[in-house]
Amino acid sequence: QDLKPIFPELKKLSREEIAKVEPAVVEGRPVDVPLLGLYTDGFAVDFERLSQIFIEQVQVTRPDVEIFFSHKVEAIHKSSNGYVVFTDQGKTLQTKTLVVNADSYSLLMAKQLGYGKEFSLIPIAGSFYFSRQILHGKVYTVQEPKLPFAAVHGDPDIHANGETRWGPTARFYPVLEARNFKTSFDFLRSSGLSRVATWMSF
Repeated sequence: QDLKPIFPELKKLSREEIAKVEPAVVEGRPVDVPLLGLYTDGFAVDFERLSQIFIEQVQVTRPDVEIFFSHKVEAIHKSSNGYVVFTDQGKTLQTKTLVVNADSYSLLMAKQLGYGKEFSLIPIAGSFYFSRQILHGKVYTVQEPKLPFAAVHGDPDIHANGETRWGPTARFYPVLEARNFKTSFDFLRSSGLSRVATWMSF
């Protein structure tokens, strides 16, 4: 019932109904093991291509809008009129409204702005593997409430036709960017390792 407002089309599926939608989920499973599934229609979105389309449309409809790539944000400061953004290339931007998509740096940035100091960060990175196409849609196992990352699942990949993607594996990495150990210091600044609650969560 808690999910219905978010997914109004959500349906419970019996073993027989699961077999019609995703035969591979049922194949080989003992018949005496109960099966139950939750099902809804959905879409996969290529957000990289969507972003490219937004940029293309802005360049045509708003030639006065400037777009900056390869500018590292060095700092963000609050000002009387909003925010000031400083970049590594000497560019300073002032704005009343600021939207930041900082991925693994989100908590570090929030703490620098005075927010979220009571939170900790434990970076878990995952790998995915590919096989021939076995599934028709996304199939997730039941989520473990104590684990704050995606449950093991299989799904088609929009960039790999004819294949099914499986994963993720889950490993702790003390960095904010995979395979970039220079970001270990940034991890330590946002980790909250000085808090007992952080160590308890491990």
